[in-house]
Amino acid sequence: MITPELKKTQDLLEAHIRELQPRSNKPLWPAPYNQNTAEAGYRFVTECWWGDNTADGLVELMPTKPYVKELAYDWHDSFLNRQALLIEKSRRLIVSWICRGLETWQMGLERGDSIIIDQTYENAAEHLWRVHFGLTELRRRRPEFRLAAHRTLGSVDVHRVDDIVLPNGSTMTQGYQKPDSEQGKGKKIVTLEEVSKYRSPSAYWGQ
Repeated sequence: MITPELKKTQDLLEAHIRELQPRSNKPLWPAPYNQNTAEAGYRFVTECWWGDNTADGLVELMPTKPYVKELAYDWHDSFLNRQALLIEKSRRLIVSWICRGLETWQMGLERGDSIIIDQTYENAAEHLWRVHFGLTELRRRRPEFRLAAHRTLGSVDVHRVDDIVLPNGSTMTQGYQKPDSEQGKGKKIVTLEEVSKYRSPSAYWGQ
């Protein structure tokens, strides 16, 4: 539950982050990833987005599989039309990695704010750690991008990231409060994990 003191601290932190943000709407990604198309999003996650495959002990690009392309296209269509995209629960973490990649790609195209909400702090912060991991790998493996470093708040070493600020000023944050607390206001992207546990998910998407 968000106490008045915690809400005040959160508001002050967000205001401070905004003060540090550069003012730029220039895409972070070079061609062909700088186009707001489903194909560009698909190519970004399969050519530029590495995930940590802990089961096999490997760091891998998202695979060029038909289901990955279908997910990327459906995700982009839902984003453009401001419609909810419901993804059936999967035990494969790759779906989570793909979605974090698509969210990061979109936030890098144009400055904005996103939020991902889960039931606990640990789960929500883990999702943002995946964004941090993917961006770090992208800078290391694709130096021709000349991508400036992103900023993180939280504890990266234990996979707990509270906020990420991209070089273009976009902010990606997370929440873990009660499911009926509305936190999606003014966000470009709102992601709800474990959506079946929310009483009124449309309260987030409709803001």
